[in-house]
Amino acid sequence: MADLLSYLKDVGKNDIIFAYKGEINTQLLRSIVQSADAKMDEFGENLGFRKRVSGVLIEILQNVMRHGSNTKIGQDEYYPVMIIARHNDEYIIGTGNLINHQEKEFLENHINKVNSLNPDQLKEFYQEVLKNGSISSKGGAGLGIIDVARKAKDNRVNYDFKEINEDYMFFSMFVSVQKPIRKQ
Repeated sequence: MADLLSYLKDVGKNDIIFAYKGEINTQLLRSIVQSADAKMDEFGENLGFRKRVSGVLIEILQNVMRHGSNTKIGQDEYYPVMIIARHNDEYIIGTGNLINHQEKEFLENHINKVNSLNPDQLKEFYQEVLKNGSISSKGGAGLGIIDVARKAKDNRVNYDFKEINEDYMFFSMFVSVQKPIRKQ
């Protein structure tokens, strides 16, 4: 999975549970999480797994709420987008939004560091950032991505940047949450 736009072209329509394009606010976030939970319940997913997927969804949507907004560039208007898909034994949550070039380096370095850590190291890093991290002007300290990686398949956050112009890039992020393997 490279980027959200490519994924939307490749995914089967039957796999998509929810897709949205536009501003995300607190009320909409709650509605999306409730809708996704109801759909997972229809699929027979157990409560613990539904809570895990919902936790990832909340963290990711909060990031989009804080950092994504409608932006008009020339004749084109860019909106935050999100998708939830169910494929085999996992749920895939993808988001995309514009970021400026100054944000790219921090975001890329942070995600690469998170992706390089094993589960124990992720837990330690989470505690370190919680204790020593500074809160940005947009309200984040980087904890969300760490927490998402801890719940994700292979502890990985997949991402991509697509250049829009000299000021902006489209940032796509994907997380797969795999159903636990039942012991026989």
